[in-house]
Amino acid sequence: VPVVKYSHGASENQASAVAGSGISETNSLLSVRIKNAFMTSHSAERNISLAGLGLSVAVLYMFTAARSVVFIDSRELATVAWTLGIAHPTGYPLYTLLAWIAAHFPVEAAPVFKVNLLSVALSAAGVVVFSLLAGWIIGRHLVPAGKSAPDGTGSASPRDRGPVLVAALFGASTLAFSETYWSQSASVEVYPLHALFLVLLIRLFLASFPRLEGKQKGGSGMRPAVAHLFTYVLGLSFSNHMSTLYLAP
Repeated sequence: VPVVKYSHGASENQASAVAGSGISETNSLLSVRIKNAFMTSHSAERNISLAGLGLSVAVLYMFTAARSVVFIDSRELATVAWTLGIAHPTGYPLYTLLAWIAAHFPVEAAPVFKVNLLSVALSAAGVVVFSLLAGWIIGRHLVPAGKSAPDGTGSASPRDRGPVLVAALFGASTLAFSETYWSQSASVEVYPLHALFLVLLIRLFLASFPRLEGKQKGGSGMRPAVAHLFTYVLGLSFSNHMSTLYLAP
């Protein structure tokens, strides 16, 4: 009889432990789902904001884009784009290929205007990537020491994500409407693609290394997949403009 009572008591304790574990697991799962729902909501808000920024900038650039060639290299690059020729050194092979596709795109418009629209698209994309980079850097400075920061804005505190997003959008808008950047988006030029590569390379380089507080002991501290993507984009950037070399410091 004592053995039976002990066994019965153990079964009750075991059942209570299982029930408690189940409740704890349910609470944890619910917490994760709530967190994921919030993160998804924040990501959607950020993506909508970035899409709105990029679209607004692209539409404005399109209305202010040149309808024909302008000064300096525009005539040469437009001719090279139409004939798939070779421009002055270094030749800008990647831009030439993209501009040839744009010039021959099956849309009723002057070929040079279609290549101008390529500059519009590249400049708008550069603004969006710059906003992502600015949000990551700004949010990174708001993370308390010793705490990990989620991807995206880089902010550890949910209350900081809104201000970080606003600051990033404001910084990107300042770049978009600056005289130098805006002027390069209006005509046939290699610099819109170059500017896009610059901000993309900086973001990929920073993403190649995990945050120090989250790095495992004995690890290399590098994300191989992102690092490989960085080197690939770096090579593409060199095929567009050699001043990519200035990123080395």
